[in-house]
Amino acid sequence: MNLKDRRFGRLVVEGNASRKGYVICLCDCGKRKEIRATSLTKAFQPTRSCGCIHRERVRTIGSKTIPQNMAKQVETNMQYHTNFQVIGTQTPPKNNTSGHKGISWDADRKMWIAYINVHNKRVFLGRYAKLDVAVDARQRAEEKYHAPLIAQRDAETEGKNDVG
Repeated sequence: MNLKDRRFGRLVVEGNASRKGYVICLCDCGKRKEIRATSLTKAFQPTRSCGCIHRERVRTIGSKTIPQNMAKQVETNMQYHTNFQVIGTQTPPKNNTSGHKGISWDADRKMWIAYINVHNKRVFLGRYAKLDVAVDARQRAEEKYHAPLIAQRDAETEGKNDVG
């Protein structure tokens, strides 16, 4: 099938590519791209650009929703003096060597230190000889300090959603 010089959405076919079944297309945005010929001619969701249409849509949607979501997050965090995005995740930071949030190794004393951050303050939970004991202390502290904050925030958020 000869597609040379035919237009498909923003794409104009320039010729066949080195790979079998592919054509080289020039997009209206200026990019050249190898695209499977059947992707251009299929009836359901054919390829119509090099990807620039998708990028434009994402940029437009993101420019509207991201600031709104960030404003809500910042407002909630300021209200409770807590970063819910950090306390809500169980994944430790990249520089964590213990594999658990709030647990670090004290090389001088050769013990594990457990801590938790609440309302922008670090609460020291103790030093432990065994890692699993330090992890248990941290989990009990999360239940004591973080769980009530999360429950309160969720209850207030649900109350606002019911009214509006």
